[in-house]
Amino acid sequence: MDINKAIRKQNRSFKIFMLTICFIFFMNPLILYLSQIRNIILIIILGIIEILIVIVASVAINNQRLDYDIKNDYIIIKSGFIKREKAIVFLESVCGIHVYKSNDDIKIIIFTTRKIPLKSCRVLGEVKFKKNKDLYNLVDRMVRKNKEKIYFYTVKTGGYKKYLLLDYLYKNCIYSIVSASAIEEIKRYREEY
Repeated sequence: MDINKAIRKQNRSFKIFMLTICFIFFMNPLILYLSQIRNIILIIILGIIEILIVIVASVAINNQRLDYDIKNDYIIIKSGFIKREKAIVFLESVCGIHVYKSNDDIKIIIFTTRKIPLKSCRVLGEVKFKKNKDLYNLVDRMVRKNKEKIYFYTVKTGGYKKYLLLDYLYKNCIYSIVSASAIEEIKRYREEY
């Protein structure tokens, strides 16, 4: 299956999900109104259900959203809906790329020598990566290669769009060290798509 086809399929299923959620959101009060039952407990329960539907819809939109703009020597990564993040990553400052796979989804960890002006961008020394052997080896190689501070940023949202971002980073970040799991995901992406 082509990656663009997979992204279109993902977007189509997301639109169907959102239409279903909107249908349920508007039909519940309508059914209660048309049934002409004026019980305060049912109205409170309906209000709680409506709040939960709004929360589910906002979380789904947040998990789906990933946009990135490619400029000459940097890339602007926009992710999330609830907590909108805009990361400007200079390609020559990227010193490492790692992929963390959880269930069917991947998370891309981008290591840079330049600070990304975000709260979610952290200094490498603050976090220990001893649980994941591949990531620990990558961090060890980066620390030996770069004597300055290393920051990292994690791309968590976006679905299949992350594979396109990972492929672009692999092609254009020539000074970066790519972990074995990231290379494995890139090979899988290129074979399947």
